[in-house]
Parts: sequence; C-alpha cells; structure tokens
Amino acid sequence: MSKTKYLTHNACLRCVSINPGCCSRCHPFVLFADLVSLLKKYSPKQIIRIMEVSKISPMYAEHLSDPEMRQVYYPWDETYYCIQTKFLNDSCIALKQGKGCTLKEKRPLVCRIFPFWWKEGVTPTADNFPLEFAGECTMINLWNFSIDRVFEELDTSEGHIRKELISMNNALMEHHRIIEEAKKENVPATRLLDWLIRRIQC
Repeated sequence: MSKTKYLTHNACLRCVSINPGCCSRCHPFVLFADLVSLLKKYSPKQIIRIMEVSKISPMYAEHLSDPEMRQVYYPWDETYYCIQTKFLNDSCIALKQGKGCTLKEKRPLVCRIFPFWWKEGVTPTADNFPLEFAGECTMINLWNFSIDRVFEELDTSEGHIRKELISMNNALMEHHRIIEEAKKENVPATRLLDWLIRRIQC
C-alpha cells in the first residue's frame, strides 16, 4: 500500500466537508519553533508563500489579556501582530480538500495539539497535568465524542498530547524571548518573518 500523500484524519475531513472546521475557522499561529521545524523540509521562499505576518484578529483580542497567549504576539506601531498560515478561498492554505494537511508532521504545534490544552492555572511540566478541550471542535461540540474517541480519531494518545503540550509551553516562552529581541532591534512587523528565518539560518 502506498503512503498517504497528506496527513489525513477521517473525522477532520468529514468536519471540513460539512461545516467550517478549525482549518477554515481559525488562523493557526506559527511560533519560532514551528519555523525551525519547517525549515528542515522547506526553503525560505516556500515558507514565505504559506505564512504571513498579520494584525491580530478581533476574534483573538482576548489573547492579549492572557499571559500565555500574549507571548504569541509582536507589538509594533500601537498594534499586535502574529505569524500565521495564509488563507486561500476561506481556508488554511495548507489544507487540500479531501486529503488533509499538506504540511503533515511539520504543521504548527497549535494544529498538532488541537483541540487540547492544559487546564487553566496549571503549568504543563509533568506527565500527569490535567487536560481540557480548547476551542470549538466539531467532534466535541456537535458529535459529542468522548475524550477517548477524540484520541482515537486523531490517531494519538493522552501521553503523546501531553508531550506536545509541554513542547507548546516551552515554544511559547522561547517565541516570546526571541520576538523581544526583534523588538529591541526595531524590526518592523512587515519584516518579522524574514528576520526570524535569517536568525534560524545563522
């Protein structure tokens, strides 16, 4: 049997086919750690074709009052920006209808952990921290899948998701530290992606 060209979770593909799922409703943010991973497979030109630096969307304004999520955003000229995947025809540019995500295992951390997050007030540093559902996942809100069913549908496990969430927590802190460096160097938001790519390549 030949390998599937794209990452494909059947439940996610069903969701995309019937209503706006996370790939067409949300703009996945991209962290420095994601760029490091992507540059192992893609050229800078390829990354720039699928990523952009964009002003914070009104739907994410509440992130600025959240100490964890605020780390994603880059303050410049009295507004906040983040790196995210571009959208094409009202969908993430990496999504191919009927096939899934073209980025496969290199997709952003936030995509790999969705729809899970660590429980509010908890620091994800140990193997047994509590999980919670985050966001409006069709499997949970419409189809009423149990947490075990969601793990099964996504071909993952509780232990693996916890490891990814620990990676996310570390990546958020690293990203914040590095974009603070960019701010000190007075890097305009329009040049942030280029600056980060060059920094990785140095």
